[in-house]
Amino acid sequence: MIIAGGYNIYPRDIDEVLFQHPKVAEAVSIGVKDTYRGETVKAFVVLKPGEKCTEEEIIKFCKENWRPYKVPKLVEFRDSIPKSAVGKNSAQDFAGWKRKQKRNNSSNLTGFIRSRSGFVPECTGHILGGE
Repeated sequence: MIIAGGYNIYPRDIDEVLFQHPKVAEAVSIGVKDTYRGETVKAFVVLKPGEKCTEEEIIKFCKENWRPYKVPKLVEFRDSIPKSAVGKNSAQDFAGWKRKQKRNNSSNLTGFIRSRSGFVPECTGHILGGE
């Protein structure tokens, strides 16, 4: 769930509107950090073969068919969207990408990863005390 400006937004609802666009073959939506709204909607879109489309055209289509607070503010066009083992669009892969970007931009904590208990050293693949 994406929480943008106090509104609960379900990514699947946004995806369903994007699927109605005549030029869209696949789409997946995620929440990305926004300084004003907390989170905002970003849509990853794969166009049908031979189609051309702009970010503004996708946003305009969503504004005509959806509530303003649910309209994606960012649109990224992709060649493909990662799929899960059962063939569904995998928003988790994009969420993982988002976490990686956040971690890379967070501060100078190179070599550390965020865990539930705070930052811990990143594993180097060596077993401590092992040979």
